[in-house]
Amino acid sequence: MVIEQLIYDLWNSYRSTRNRAGKWKGHDDLNGFRKARIRLAMRNYGGKDTIMAAIRNYHEIWLGNEYRLDYSWTMVQFFERKCKWDGIPQICAFLPDNFNRDYWLTKQEVRRRASEQRKKDALQARQIADTLKANSIKANMKSVNDYVPKRKTYQQILAECTEVKLIEEWDKNAFNRMLITKHRPDFAEKMRKKQAPAVLEG
Repeated sequence: MVIEQLIYDLWNSYRSTRNRAGKWKGHDDLNGFRKARIRLAMRNYGGKDTIMAAIRNYHEIWLGNEYRLDYSWTMVQFFERKCKWDGIPQICAFLPDNFNRDYWLTKQEVRRRASEQRKKDALQARQIADTLKANSIKANMKSVNDYVPKRKTYQQILAECTEVKLIEEWDKNAFNRMLITKHRPDFAEKMRKKQAPAVLEG
């Protein structure tokens, strides 16, 4: 199958499709005039694959309700029609290197997508804030657990000191009085008033 036939068949494959403005403009035959226009388009715009990609892009925009382009051109019009503002062939906007779907969006669709994006951004921001808050709480709890010393009973301290032989048996009473004076000043004061030595059982 010749290249011109491939491009023609692609264009005509959309004949059954409709958009809000009407039907796709297909053709009944591939005559010499259309073959010549296809060859000229390939020579001007980069070959078979480029032309076929441009046709697909045009059909996508033409068919979508979210896009503002609904003109139904013939194949030759698509190849040769020029923009009235700058004289550039309209096909250039649909070539793969130039094609930009967002350019063709309606104003309503642009606003709708912007609103959805703002909602997504707000949700993502809340999720990030919640994650940071949760991580901060976990970090603070970890730091508290790491840095707050564990309390020991006087008996445990005395036992540890006894194991390493830091004190002798005869000095336990003095050591107990020191512990009480340091860690329980209220109890030490009470003991002092009674004029009695404070002794913990080892």
